[in-house]
Amino acid sequence: MNIQVNSSNEVKYAECTHNHAASTGGYVLDGCGEFMPGRSIEQVALCDACGCHRDFHRQMPMEDGIVIIIYPNLLPHPSSLPPPPPPPPARSSETNDV
Repeated sequence: MNIQVNSSNEVKYAECTHNHAASTGGYVLDGCGEFMPGRSIEQVALCDACGCHRDFHRQMPMEDGIVIIIYPNLLPHPSSLPPPPPPPPARSSETNDV
């Protein structure tokens, strides 16, 4: 897993992940693609596009104005993995009668 500490705390807010049907057991997103801060001081934490709080938007850390993409669930490239173990030895088909 790639973890980086960002000292400047710059964050870009991407698509909205607010599940609007959670209370009914469903899963419905509003399709908002990027957080747009409200125009007034009272609504700066609300998205002008979808109306959700910015905490519902996926946070992407930034460093020097560049978004740092973190993919924690990616596996290493297969060429960097060790080879698989050898197959077990073949068993003899002869049986000993007692």
